[in-house]
Amino acid sequence: MDSNRRYHPTGALLALSMAAAIAGCDSGPPRYSVTGRVLCNGEPVPQGKLIFTPDRTANNSGGQGVAIIENGRIRTQSDRRLVGGPHWVQIIATDGKAYDGPEGPVSAGKALFPIVDAQAPLPQADAEIEINVTTGRGDPKAEVTVK
Repeated sequence: MDSNRRYHPTGALLALSMAAAIAGCDSGPPRYSVTGRVLCNGEPVPQGKLIFTPDRTANNSGGQGVAIIENGRIRTQSDRRLVGGPHWVQIIATDGKAYDGPEGPVSAGKALFPIVDAQAPLPQADAEIEINVTTGRGDPKAEVTVK
């Protein structure tokens, strides 16, 4: 190595700036927000998460999107918004009451039901949806209504 060469931060900063600018350019499909509510047997789900996956069997593509459930209301995470079109949604719901589990503290609380999958036909726009999960005999069932 040439001992007269010295590290100059300008080149590294320029490369980082260019990489950030390129990463900021979103050349993928448009992404949208989802709002609405999630109910279990007619009651608001206290806490949870919705994971939206484009339905590849219906020729929909794109990355997964995530929405948070708080007191029955849905809030899309700004960095995990959704492409439009047919999706599968996984519904993860908890009671929101922290407890000490065998592996340590569980802040989200206990599951209200096993993870449920449902189809969600989302528009090519921001959407309002309602998800009703019914538990009882057999596996829980979810119905998704797009408003």
